[in-house]
Amino acid sequence: MNIRHATYNDLPAIRALHIANWRTHYRGVLPEAFLNSHIEPEMARKWNDDRIRNDLVIVAQLGSDVVGFAALETDDAAAYLDNLHVAEGLQGQGVGRSLMAAVLEAAIDQRASEFWLKVIVGNTAALRFYERLGGTVSTPFAETLMGVGIESQRVTWDDLPSLRALLSPK
Repeated sequence: MNIRHATYNDLPAIRALHIANWRTHYRGVLPEAFLNSHIEPEMARKWNDDRIRNDLVIVAQLGSDVVGFAALETDDAAAYLDNLHVAEGLQGQGVGRSLMAAVLEAAIDQRASEFWLKVIVGNTAALRFYERLGGTVSTPFAETLMGVGIESQRVTWDDLPSLRALLSPK
């Protein structure tokens, strides 16, 4: 598996993976109409050339296939993991850990003192993954995502060296 910076050529695979994961993990959480049709133009807007140009987007590549991606946004001392997705069938095999380790290194290089993300309520597998890595989970809060009302939970790490150690290969 190769972890590398995303290129413009990766955008269709990133969009497709993001859509597939949402359709799998958020069935019954997000409205069916959104998942069945509205999600595609929303992801086209989200994953565009500006995203590759302005944010850190990392992909996991297996052979010629993009099998995971992560996006990081930084602001002052905080680093926000905007997305981390792994293809079905490869979850639980270290792809997510590798992607998270790569963006965490970038956050540490940029002197971030806090690393955080949001998980949509109902994505229990993701929440368990982040809890196993020592993330502090907030109570659920309401927000709007791509025009859809949802409940999310914030997961935060204040001790980035400890998180780095947990993500290091054993």
